[in-house]
Amino acid sequence: MKKLLFILLLCNWHSIFCQYYTGSNIPFGQNRVQYNSFFWQSYDFQRFKIYFTKGGHKHAEYTAKTAHLYLQKLEKFLDYKIEDKIHFIIYNSLGKFRQSNIGLTNDISSNIGGTARISGEKVFLYFNGNHNDFNKQISAGIAEIIVQNILFGSDLKQSVKSSSFTNMPVWFKNGLIDYLSTEWNTSYDGKLKNLILSGKAEKFHSLTNKESQLFSFGMWRFIDEVFGRNMIPNLIYMMKVSKSIESGFIYVLGVTAEMLQEDFINHYKNLYNDDISNSVKPNEKNLNIKSKKERVYRQFKINKKGDKIAFVEHYIGQYKVKIYDLKKTNYVLSLKEIIS
Repeated sequence: MKKLLFILLLCNWHSIFCQYYTGSNIPFGQNRVQYNSFFWQSYDFQRFKIYFTKGGHKHAEYTAKTAHLYLQKLEKFLDYKIEDKIHFIIYNSLGKFRQSNIGLTNDISSNIGGTARISGEKVFLYFNGNHNDFNKQISAGIAEIIVQNILFGSDLKQSVKSSSFTNMPVWFKNGLIDYLSTEWNTSYDGKLKNLILSGKAEKFHSLTNKESQLFSFGMWRFIDEVFGRNMIPNLIYMMKVSKSIESGFIYVLGVTAEMLQEDFINHYKNLYNDDISNSVKPNEKNLNIKSKKERVYRQFKINKKGDKIAFVEHYIGQYKVKIYDLKKTNYVLSLKEIIS
């Protein structure tokens, strides 16, 4: 009994130590230099606690409204309610966000700023002037917390019970979070089209982290379109109960993970090939722009009117930015710089 109490006290002390020192007790060379002093204030709501610094009260109010709407929507869809408060820590800019040591681990990859971080029930956000990006951070943070709670539980007891459920890859979970928090758009569709038609999707082990996450996002969307949106909560719940992704697919969808991936690739391959065959090719003409073999031409851009083209010409340590007028068929600007 004494040994058990000692172990529990040791675990509790370790969790308290981590809670207050995560980010400051980092090995030499991984700490971030803080150039600004942060004076934190907070708004306490029924389901959220939002921390912000001077000049960030508008971001905090916006976060509270956006998070409330999105949390209600996602909890209704997944039929799951979070019991604990969600804590949002908001930085006024990406630069200040990158100064934070909170949430850093011994993994050196965690020292790269630029993405929102999740630590327990805490979501770290930054505002870069783009509300669409800010909305994505908020929704993705909430989605990740709910997915974590459903699959692994919200307390120590549930986490121990779900500890054997360790076969969910990060890319697969992140794709699910993207599906729950992000609207599918032409940018995602174009990237998935290139991934599938290039044949890279069939060589899954050669995909990058971003490509495999996009693959997962597309696969969850495929399940939505083919099997029905209501299958998603059932599938997540069955994966938790069976502690296996494979069993979840078999019990809910009646197919194995391998069969689902094959059907997913074939479905979109046929869809994208039909799209290409039914598209009308533009009336292309060769541009009458003289080029030289020993020079390199890059970064071609066309203006909105479609009457001018800008590009960069490289030659032995020098580069020129040129603008070509398609109507006048001559150059209207040429800027020369030397690469030192």
